[in-house]
Amino acid sequence: MAYSWTLDREMAEWFARRKRSQENPVVAKMDVHKSNVLAYFAGRNESEVVIDFNFGGEDYEIEIIELPAENEAPVAA
Repeated sequence: MAYSWTLDREMAEWFARRKRSQENPVVAKMDVHKSNVLAYFAGRNESEVVIDFNFGGEDYEIEIIELPAENEAPVAA
């Protein structure tokens, strides 16, 4: 199984907030070894990687970061 992830925090926050129906938007953050990157895309002013989660049988820790509401101050990362 593979998933697409952005390398740009601002882009991740935009995707998380683009659906107004989502009351508490979140961003997921994780570190992976570059051997688990299947592809890198740099077009359309984006930096995106496709990650293979089945490669090497490694466990991944994913940090979930809750984003503040649009009218609140940003949460320190």
